[in-house]
Amino acid sequence: MFRLVVVQHTLKGVGDLVRGFRANRALWRDTSWRPMDPADVPARKSGDAA
Repeated sequence: MFRLVVVQHTLKGVGDLVRGFRANRALWRDTSWRPMDPADVPARKSGDAA
């Protein structure tokens, strides 16, 4: 929020931050979540943007 006020000179986006924090907390509590195996990640084509 400090950055929102100092850089953007507004508090717009606070709701998005709060929703993001809540989603993050839900992910941390989810005991069934496991990282994806890198072998399962599809390969990017050379022309795809990062």
